[in-house]
Amino acid sequence: MFILFLLFSINQYNQTGNWQFLYFTGNALQWQIFTGITIYATIVSIVYVLQVVQNLREEERRAARAETLYAQNSLAVLQAQLNPHFLFNTLHTLMALVRYDPEKAENALEKLAEMLRYSLKDKRESKNYLVRLEEELNFVENYLELEKLRLGDRLTIEKNIENEARNCLLPAFTIQPLIENSIKHGIALKSISATIRISAKRENSFLKIKVGDDGIGSNAESVNESGGLGINLVREQLQIQYGEGSKFEIETKANKGFKVNIEIPAQFAEKRVGEKVLEVEYPHVNS
Repeated sequence: MFILFLLFSINQYNQTGNWQFLYFTGNALQWQIFTGITIYATIVSIVYVLQVVQNLREEERRAARAETLYAQNSLAVLQAQLNPHFLFNTLHTLMALVRYDPEKAENALEKLAEMLRYSLKDKRESKNYLVRLEEELNFVENYLELEKLRLGDRLTIEKNIENEARNCLLPAFTIQPLIENSIKHGIALKSISATIRISAKRENSFLKIKVGDDGIGSNAESVNESGGLGINLVREQLQIQYGEGSKFEIETKANKGFKVNIEIPAQFAEKRVGEKVLEVEYPHVNS
C-alpha cells in the first residue's frame, strides 16, 4: 500500500517550506506505476537471489564439513589397520631376535619403544593425520635398524633426502609399509642380499618420494591386483587425503626389483620459535 501511495502522489518540500502534492494522470501515471512495479520486482528478485546464494553456500559448507569428517574417520580407520600391521611383524622379529641373539634384544626393544611412541602418537593433533617427512623417516630408520638385526649384511640402505623436503607433510605410515613390502617379498623370502633406496625431494609444488629395491621384483599387474595389505592401505590413504592431487605408481619386473613412486602436494609444517609461527606454506595445486 505504501508503494501504491508513492505512485499516486509525491510529497515535495518547496523552497518556501510548504508541502506540495503532485498528482500524475494519463501516461505519466501509468509510467510511474510501471516504474514502481519494476523497481519493486527488481528489489524482491535481488533479495531472493541473495537468499538462494546464501542457502547454497550454507549447503556447500555443510557438505564440505561432512566430507572432511568422512575423510578424517576413514583416515582413522586406516591408521587403526596400519598400526597392528607393523606391530605384528615387528614383534615377530623381536621373538626371533630374543631367541637367537639375546644380546641385541635390549637395543631392539629401545628401537621398538621409539616406534611405539610414533605409532601411538595422536595424529589428530596435526592437520588431517599429517606428519613431517623427518618424523616418518625417523620411524623408518628405527624399523630398518630392527630388520638389519635380523637380516644382517643382506640388507643395505641408501637414502637421498633433500633438506627442503624434510619439513614437508605427508600421511603417517606412508613409507614404512613400502619398505616392509620390499623386505618381505624381495629379500627375506629368497635369502638374497638387496639394497633398499629411499629418496625424497620437492619439485615445483609437489613432494616426490621414491622407495625401491633391487630384489627379485614381480609382475606389475599382479601387484596392482593383489598387492599386500600395506601397499593397498598406503594407496587408499593417499587417495582419501589428496584425491586426484596425488600419484601412486608401481614399477616392477621379475628379477628387476620393485619401486614405488609417490607424488603429493608439497605442504610445509609450521616453523616456530617458541609459540611464534614463522612460516606456513600450502601451495595451491590444480587437480
